[in-house]
Amino acid sequence: MKHTVNDTQIVVIASFIANQGKEQELLEAILPLLAEIPREPGCIRYELNQNHDNPAKFTFVEKFINQQAIDAHMQNPVGQQVFEKVTAGLVAEFSVETYSQIVL
Repeated sequence: MKHTVNDTQIVVIASFIANQGKEQELLEAILPLLAEIPREPGCIRYELNQNHDNPAKFTFVEKFINQQAIDAHMQNPVGQQVFEKVTAGLVAEFSVETYSQIVL
């Protein structure tokens, strides 16, 4: 089956696992991102998901038009403040991975 790789747009998968007992506090800390980030220039998709099997795990699925949009996203002061807050006491572990979408 023929496919192409969209290597211009960037997909980001960012997962956060809350420290025990901090699930609600983590959720409340990251909710402001849902109002802020989708308005950024170059943001195509920005959604927050909570894991069914482990409610302490939250995963963002993000898509940006290009690397410049990602770079600008990383400079957003609201995002920086949230990231600093959640990594300082609310999060047991986190990961941020980038992908290229494969399209048929």
